[in-house]
Amino acid sequence: MKIRIGTRGSELARKQTELVIDAISKAYPDCVCETVILRTEGDRILDKPLMEFGGKGVFVTEFEEALQEGKIDLAVHSAKDMPMELAKGLTICGVLPREDVRDVLVTRKGHPLQMEHFLQERKQEEDRSIRMEMKREIQAENEDLTEEYMKSGNPQRALEPYRIGTSSLRRQCQIEQLYSNVQCVSIRGNVPTRLRKLRDGEYDGVVLAAAGLRRLNLLQEKDLEYHYFDVEDMLPAGGQGIIAIEGREQDEITECMKKISDSDAWLQLKTEQEVLHLLNAGCHEAVGVVTNLTADKIELHIMKEMDGTLIYVDGRAPRSDYSKLAEEQVQQLLQKLKSSNN
Repeated sequence: MKIRIGTRGSELARKQTELVIDAISKAYPDCVCETVILRTEGDRILDKPLMEFGGKGVFVTEFEEALQEGKIDLAVHSAKDMPMELAKGLTICGVLPREDVRDVLVTRKGHPLQMEHFLQERKQEEDRSIRMEMKREIQAENEDLTEEYMKSGNPQRALEPYRIGTSSLRRQCQIEQLYSNVQCVSIRGNVPTRLRKLRDGEYDGVVLAAAGLRRLNLLQEKDLEYHYFDVEDMLPAGGQGIIAIEGREQDEITECMKKISDSDAWLQLKTEQEVLHLLNAGCHEAVGVVTNLTADKIELHIMKEMDGTLIYVDGRAPRSDYSKLAEEQVQQLLQKLKSSNN
C-alpha cells in the first residue's frame, strides 16, 4: 500500500510528518509513504497577524482541497492550528501521543527578563488583593533592573517595556496578566526564524510551544534560556502538543490510521475541540483550554478573556462523560462572563 502524505514545508511540519511515517511504518511494515509538500496561505503571508487574513484555516485549506481532489491520502497538522469545522467528507482519523503542552518564554542568555519576574500563581478573583501586592513587588524588582540598565550605559532601553514576540491573543492576555512591564509584539515565521529574530535583538523574548521546540531539538541552545510557564498560569491552546492526521471519510487508508492513533490524546483533543466549538472560538478569541487524564477521570480547564479580565472554570468527570463535561463547563464559563459583564 502506498500513502501520499501532505505536509507544509517548514522544519517542524516535516519533523511531525516523519513521526507519523515512523508510526505507520511500525504498524504497516509493507506500506510505502510519499511526502507531498504543500504551501498554505499562512506560509505565504508573513507580514500580517493571522487574525487579519483568515485565522486557523489558513494552514489547512490547501490540504483539504488536495484530499478532496485525491491528490494526497492524508494530511499532517498541528492540532492547535486546525479550524473547528473540517471540509465536507473529511475527518481527523488519527493522533499521535501528546507532547509537552506548556508554553515557553525564550530569552537570550543573561537577559534581565527572567521567569522569576512573572507571577507564579494563577489569577483568581478571590485572590485579587494578594495578586496586586505581588504585582507591586515585581514592579519594584523591575525598578531595580531599570537602575542596572542605567548603570550599564543603556538608559534609553531602561525606560522601555520588554518586547515579547507572540501573535497569539491567548498568550498575550495571559502574559499581560502575569507581568507588569511588557509589550506583546506580533511575530510570524517558523520556529528557527523566530529564534533568529530573538538573537538579532528584535525581541527581548519570544513565547513558543514546548512541543515544537522539543521536536526540533531546540531546547538546549547554549546562547538561549528557556523559562517554562506552569499550565495554570498559561493555559495552552486546544490541541496543543498533538499531531493530528486528516483523511477522507469512509476511506481504507483513513481506517488504517486507527491502529496508530493514541486513545488518550484522541480523548483530550475531542474534549478540547468540543469546548472551542461551543464557544465558537478561533484565532480572534483569547481562549485557553487543556485537559488532564487520570486512570478513569478527565479534568478540564478553560480560560477566556473578556474586556481585559481572565475568567477561569475547572471541572472533572468520568472519561466517558467528556462531552457532557465540556458542555457544563462552557455553560458555567458563559455564566461567569455574563456576571462579569454586569
